[in-house]
Amino acid sequence: MMPMEVRQLEILRAVAEARSFTRAGQRLGLTQSAVSQQIKALEEELGEPLLVRTSKRVDVSRAGELVLERAERIFVEMAAVREAFRGEESLGASRLRVAASTQALAHLFAPTYEEFIRRYPQIELSFRTTANTRETIEQVRSNAMDVGFASLPIPSRELKIERLFEDELILIVSKEHRFADRSSVQPEELALERFILYEQNLTIRQMTDGFFGQVQIEPVIAVESNDTDFILRMVAKGIGISFLPIWAVTRELREDALRRIPVAGHHLRRTVAIFYLKATPSAAVRAFLTFMRDRQAEIQRRASGEG
Repeated sequence: MMPMEVRQLEILRAVAEARSFTRAGQRLGLTQSAVSQQIKALEEELGEPLLVRTSKRVDVSRAGELVLERAERIFVEMAAVREAFRGEESLGASRLRVAASTQALAHLFAPTYEEFIRRYPQIELSFRTTANTRETIEQVRSNAMDVGFASLPIPSRELKIERLFEDELILIVSKEHRFADRSSVQPEELALERFILYEQNLTIRQMTDGFFGQVQIEPVIAVESNDTDFILRMVAKGIGISFLPIWAVTRELREDALRRIPVAGHHLRRTVAIFYLKATPSAAVRAFLTFMRDRQAEIQRRASGEG
């Protein structure tokens, strides 16, 4: 039995992206027969079917997805080795542009980004905070940005979407608020409150509005903003109360500057994903994706307010 080869993994990736043995062969300069033989040899080596053949196209099996996820790290490291031997003049050529409409760029991912920059100093990393999820999606679809972060659902067939973490929106009030010492509140009690809310074009606001619709409350809105720090200050001053991601208020809760009050019978949870164009991603994008996958558990802990 022949040992697994990197070339076989590259062929598997090409077939998975093209959904066709013929198109994959054309991309790699191989015949359809050669592609089939390499895939068959790899499947025999691993003892699992990696592709599901149908009359119209080729799909990737669960085993194939697992192989590709791990193979991606090999491709990234191989690309890094090649770049290391091209000379210092090429180190600044790689560029990675990241966009998000969420304050998580600053509050949640900063430690991760710092580590990525240290590990890949040759990649020029830039960030852009967009006005809303729709703009983030369009920036990536138009190739103005390479990678985006947004809450699900992300409506686009052109994008590859990977779930990254889940978080929860929680009700926060000032220490002097009438709810401050309560163990919970009933939804109907919120009808008399003034709210400091995110602007309407943000997914957090859409979740909040969905909650209000579910409990049939027309909220009294004191202030709207897309700035998390501003909302925190307004709540601390007693201007109103708000729903915020738990990771955005971890320090304030720990220092007892604000209070978290559960709403009886309700949990506002969302899933944040990372996405990019399905077309073959650059080495910089692949490096970033592998890096984020490796740190997914760490990011989830921070998103849950645990670190």
